[in-house]
Amino acid sequence: MQAHKETKNCGKKLSKIRVKVEHIIACLKKFKILAEIYRGKIEAYNRRFKIIAGLTNYKRLGIVDIS
Repeated sequence: MQAHKETKNCGKKLSKIRVKVEHIIACLKKFKILAEIYRGKIEAYNRRFKIIAGLTNYKRLGIVDIS
C-alpha cells in the first residue's frame, strides 16, 4: 500500500512539472516561427529559437512586455 502512495505522489509531481512545461511550450508557439514548419537554415532557426526563449523567460520574470 505504501508503494502505491509513493507512486501516486511521484505521478502528481511529474504532472505538475508537465503542466508547467506545456504552458511554456504554448507561450513559445505564439511566435509563428516556432508554431509552423521552418524552411530556413537550421543555424538561423537555433539562433531565433534562443532569442524567442530568452524573450519568453524575460516575459515570465516581468522584465519585458511582449504581448
